[in-house]
Amino acid sequence: MKYLFFDYDGTLTHNGVISEKNRKYLAVAQAAGHKIFLNTGRSKGNMPDHVLRDIPFDGMICGAGYMEYEGKVLFEEHMPVSVLEAGLKYATEKGCRVLYEGVEKLYSNEPNQWLLDINEHMPFVDSMRITNMTIGRKLDECDRDIFSLCKVVELPTYFEVMPKHVGKATGLKFIEDNLGIAHEDIIVFGDSENDIEMLKFAHTSVIMNHAPDFLSEYATLRTESDENGVAEGLIKLLGL
Repeated sequence: MKYLFFDYDGTLTHNGVISEKNRKYLAVAQAAGHKIFLNTGRSKGNMPDHVLRDIPFDGMICGAGYMEYEGKVLFEEHMPVSVLEAGLKYATEKGCRVLYEGVEKLYSNEPNQWLLDINEHMPFVDSMRITNMTIGRKLDECDRDIFSLCKVVELPTYFEVMPKHVGKATGLKFIEDNLGIAHEDIIVFGDSENDIEMLKFAHTSVIMNHAPDFLSEYATLRTESDENGVAEGLIKLLGL
């Protein structure tokens, strides 16, 4: 039995859509006795409802601060209120969007049909269950100290903030230890810089064809496909 962990954006999905072939081979892998998990930087509340409804994941690591297995919450850590307040102040001063990702709900200073207006839900409280925060601009070097209490993952046009000691790799380690999984039975699938730590941690790592060249250093396999990369990896590694 293998334990398969999938990044969502750009890995399970291509241009925002999960291909029929990827869906098929997730089901084939489960039918063969393997376990499938999400391992995404999104919070659970930021996952499309139809994905969680249509794909029967055995477990998930969402926003690094939330983990569940077979419907049971194994771990949940919320963002410090002081950092949430600092994020709103920062976004206001810089004139950019801040997204607060909760286990159940999403909040923003730029609300829409999916995002609740954070200003109408103040003050911040732990019951909002916010596990991570995304700020829609590049982090300036001079502003790093603002978020020093937390872990920051930087990407070209935005940065993610989460509790300091959690991440995609710590989530894997937690699941591995708590479920008694043999390390060699862990296979991960990713595509971008924010997947590096889980790619490095796992025994076997698969990256999508479009992944940056430098990620090859951490990969067992680079797929030839983007749209059906997950299916391709499952077929090649598991003989499905």
